[in-house]
Amino acid sequence: MTVTLNIKYAGDGSSALINAVPSDSTIEKTKKLIAKANKMTSVESIRIIQRGKILYDDQKLENLIPGPNNTIVLYVTGIPGKVHKPITNNNNQQNIQFRAGNIFNPIKRRSLVNELKNKIIENQKGLLMLGALVIGTLAFAFMSLERSSTRFPNSSNKPESMSRLTKLLISVVVFGGVAFGLALINRVEISVIKKCAVLFFMSILPTFDVEAFMRERQFTQ
Repeated sequence: MTVTLNIKYAGDGSSALINAVPSDSTIEKTKKLIAKANKMTSVESIRIIQRGKILYDDQKLENLIPGPNNTIVLYVTGIPGKVHKPITNNNNQQNIQFRAGNIFNPIKRRSLVNELKNKIIENQKGLLMLGALVIGTLAFAFMSLERSSTRFPNSSNKPESMSRLTKLLISVVVFGGVAFGLALINRVEISVIKKCAVLFFMSILPTFDVEAFMRERQFTQ
């Protein structure tokens, strides 16, 4: 039985195939094949690695983990001719020209700036609408409280009225803070926040009918 060796050189990232290698061949014999292919006279510097482990000379290919089409991938180091190529000034100049032709292109830069401006304006409009909704709901809820809740001088339940109003304010502040934070980090769309805000503030209004709301949306208890 034979296997195909896919030799990947760690030095320069190149690869080569060695076909029809007997599966009972040892790593030592494999090193000799690699040395011959790279015109080396010694195998002392060669190291063969698979799945992060250095293979020993007496290990056989048949005991290694094969891939598709009975191909074994081996990583090889210690080949003198397989080294990283240094980055030259020409390469750096080409990279600079490439970036200048794309990222720093005036037309593309202007388009990107306009896109960002439109997005910021859209988010600002959504946040302003959310703020207006909060203020309007607070005003309506405050005006719709019972007489004992709004006319504190004539009220016999002043502590209870203050407690209700305090809870209302805390709920609104918490919801508004969460919505504002989510909008700032762009985790959710402004339209989603506005829909949630409408339902939230409707639910705290004195005129909100929970049963009618559930019937309209066919919720079942």
